[in-house]
Amino acid sequence: MNIVISDKSLRSDTDNGFVLDFGAEMKRLSPNHGADYVLPARLSLVGDSRAWQKPSPRDRFAAPVSIGSFSMADGLEGVKFGQYIIKAIGKNHAALPSSLAFLLPVVDRACRDALNLYGEERFTRSSVTLAARHQIVAPETAQRPEAGGWHDHREDGERHKPDVDLIYCFTTAMSTEFLAKDGTVKAAAPGSLARFGAEAVHRSPVNDTASPLTRLWGVVVTHPYARPTNQETAPLAYAVPGSDRFLAAVARARASLQNNIMRFTPHEAIPILGLAA
Repeated sequence: MNIVISDKSLRSDTDNGFVLDFGAEMKRLSPNHGADYVLPARLSLVGDSRAWQKPSPRDRFAAPVSIGSFSMADGLEGVKFGQYIIKAIGKNHAALPSSLAFLLPVVDRACRDALNLYGEERFTRSSVTLAARHQIVAPETAQRPEAGGWHDHREDGERHKPDVDLIYCFTTAMSTEFLAKDGTVKAAAPGSLARFGAEAVHRSPVNDTASPLTRLWGVVVTHPYARPTNQETAPLAYAVPGSDRFLAAVARARASLQNNIMRFTPHEAIPILGLAA
């Protein structure tokens, strides 16, 4: 299977598509579910941050944890696209175009995890974006050189506006690295879905082997503060719940999740930096 996906191809991918509908899960939540959630302040979580000197209730939500593992079938190539809106503000569902069916399992897990943390009201008023790359990484290079240095997504200028909160990162190799409070570098195992707050300091790793490595990297990002106005939106992100088109897309998503090339297994949160989840 050869898939070539870019920002341009996604704009033209308007047929069919998939919808992950979270309405039923929302109905099962209590009205105050997520009331204890703490949004990020403008403090980094790791390194020389003041956050280490003054523990915050936010830490248990922002600390990097692994929440699932996956494996992928071979054959993907040419996948490279930036932030793509998959859940619009005010909607209770996420949508993917047909060409991104192979990412449904991680998107489904990330959105359900965010819903459980946020509760219905905050999740509904948030937007969610997706980005991914799948390519060969040469020795002594990073797949994403622009993210090869230590950085967070709160204090490194305008590059990450609008504000982000939770980042769900998935990689098949060369897992994203995090800076622990004692200065050591730690990462989840390859094939993990890692959740971390926007203030966690991390970097895209360098291929330190002597051979080229094939790597799928992607992120699902929650935006509770502002709408990403300059990004493309999945065609079904604004679908009318209950319409024939919506229900057909929900059915396609359910079928794809049961027989997907991404074999995904969720698990309880496992701290990456040795912190309490």
